[in-house]
Amino acid sequence: MFMRRICMYGIITFVLVVSSGYHAPARGGIGPRLALEEEMYDFGKVREGEVIKHSFRVFNKGDEPLLIGRVKPG
Repeated sequence: MFMRRICMYGIITFVLVVSSGYHAPARGGIGPRLALEEEMYDFGKVREGEVIKHSFRVFNKGDEPLLIGRVKPG
């Protein structure tokens, strides 16, 4: 449960940091659009001290470059 909460906070932080750098396009295009392959990952039961990791794939579904200035893990 604790690891799921940490993972969820990390995802939320990531999305907020990336979306805070979003600027509306000036010429009517859709601009950059962040898309995640999966929004959440369930680690299940994890023993204390066990090292776990998971990669989230990020895509740009827009018509302009998606710039990620910084990422803060949760």
